[in-house]
Amino acid sequence: MRHRLSLSGEIPPSPIMEMFEGVGLIRSEYVLRSQGRFITRPEARQRLGDYVRAVAEACPTGPIWYRTTEFTSQEANTLDGVDRRYHEADFMKGRRGVRRALELPEAFETELRVVAEVAREHRNVHLLLPFVRDAADFSFAADVLERIDWPNRFGSMIEIPSALLEAGKLVSMGATNLMLGLNDLSSLLTGTSRQDRDMKLHPSVWWAVETLREAVGAEIDWGLAGNLSKAVLERAEDSGVPYVSMHYGELPELRGVPAEELPDIDFVKRTKEFTRSQIALAEDRDLAERQAARTVAENTRPTIPGQ
Repeated sequence: MRHRLSLSGEIPPSPIMEMFEGVGLIRSEYVLRSQGRFITRPEARQRLGDYVRAVAEACPTGPIWYRTTEFTSQEANTLDGVDRRYHEADFMKGRRGVRRALELPEAFETELRVVAEVAREHRNVHLLLPFVRDAADFSFAADVLERIDWPNRFGSMIEIPSALLEAGKLVSMGATNLMLGLNDLSSLLTGTSRQDRDMKLHPSVWWAVETLREAVGAEIDWGLAGNLSKAVLERAEDSGVPYVSMHYGELPELRGVPAEELPDIDFVKRTKEFTRSQIALAEDRDLAERQAARTVAENTRPTIPGQ
């Protein structure tokens, strides 16, 4: 089983990168969340392009799979320059990944053009599409990739059971890599929290692994990623999964790498804390605006004679 590295804004030192065959996943939303800016802002586009280039320089030969941004609406709402604010009761199953791009394609295309510029310079930079529901979602994204003349390979995350059932169609439409995203997939298959790592060992998850194997076999690249445990890695090894992609911040636990050898090991933690603080500020602002609107409405309500 091959090991790839998942990154979220960190730059791995050369000795660390040499432990892996490549970068299985760049979680691009963390790069922009850490800056607090949406892709519509020039500073955000510059930061994103610079980061992907830096990763390509750190990994000049192995594959690098960039996942397009997968903000929840709650997260996107906090970013300077966000194209639209949505308020969703269940934001984890709302307008994420390609689902947001379907409604707001301009920002999606802007992001793709930033990454395509880097991918033309580094032919090992490829693209993964997140939170794809089915072949129709994938077809939309593939059409945009064709329009911008995407130069390298592309594939899809398999995080939703409905996408798993159409894996063969995704391959027929050009996907050359399918990555089972176990955080969402185990949650949606078992009806439990994404934070429960034990659910990644549930039989339904490994049914999904076998279903994907039967759908694509050795025809394309496929593997799995997420917040993994040693038990999940052992099960993946025993199940013949071609590759796993493990988070940079979990290397002390999964590969025994001393934390002091991992610059920015707390990058994801710090970014999550920053985003949570921004969400709290946004919620306070929205509450104040609603209260002000109610006050104005009450003060301007017409008086009915006799009341």
